[in-house]
Amino acid sequence: MAVALVLIFLWRNDPSAMTQDAAYHVALAICPPFFLVRVVSVLADSTLAIVLTAGAIVVANGSLYAGLAALGFWIVSIRRSRGAIQ
Repeated sequence: MAVALVLIFLWRNDPSAMTQDAAYHVALAICPPFFLVRVVSVLADSTLAIVLTAGAIVVANGSLYAGLAALGFWIVSIRRSRGAIQ
């Protein structure tokens, strides 16, 4: 979630730099829900839209990495239990 917050902070301080091709692709590699920035950049008429989008990005990024951590834990627990049985 901290990564998403840092990316949102950078986007709000310098929107043109964060929506350029190279920076945008790096941000997407680190935080896939950051793709919503391009949508909001076009439609950002109100502060509420920006706040809701930022919240969605943070929650989606946290959920994504929580799922990856659960998958990793499951793989490690399966491997350890197989080693103990044999």
